[in-house]
Amino acid sequence: MKIRLDVDTKKMEKLLGEEMTEQGLKEIEYPTAMEIVNRQRMLVPADTAATKLSIGQHIVESSKTKIVDDIGPETEYSLYLEYGTGIYAENGKGRKGGWFYKDSKGWHFTMGMKARPYIRPSVEKNAKKLFQMITSDFTDWLEKRYG
Repeated sequence: MKIRLDVDTKKMEKLLGEEMTEQGLKEIEYPTAMEIVNRQRMLVPADTAATKLSIGQHIVESSKTKIVDDIGPETEYSLYLEYGTGIYAENGKGRKGGWFYKDSKGWHFTMGMKARPYIRPSVEKNAKKLFQMITSDFTDWLEKRYG
């Protein structure tokens, strides 16, 4: 699971009276994205550093009027940390009855794992501040680009 920042730039384009170029949008520096990355890294429950180290951001879509930035972990199991598994899964659709698994310490039985959210709280608890940061990021970029 990742946090997706989806910013529509059509209003800014109107204000500028010209098309914003795709390359121009890619040049925007995102202190906001790094703020979210850092919050996720602080909040992630870590048995190993794999998920913490995999948290990052990258622009996945960009056009003349839109930029989409994915922010979050790359590990396969990051979703399980966020939402839980088995009988503890938040949506109630986890595996019932338990299961065995093997790791470096041998065989274990589990009924699942409780959710330990860190992705959603990285944004939800600070939504207002993050919105202000996004606005500031774009304002700074516009000032640099158009003086």
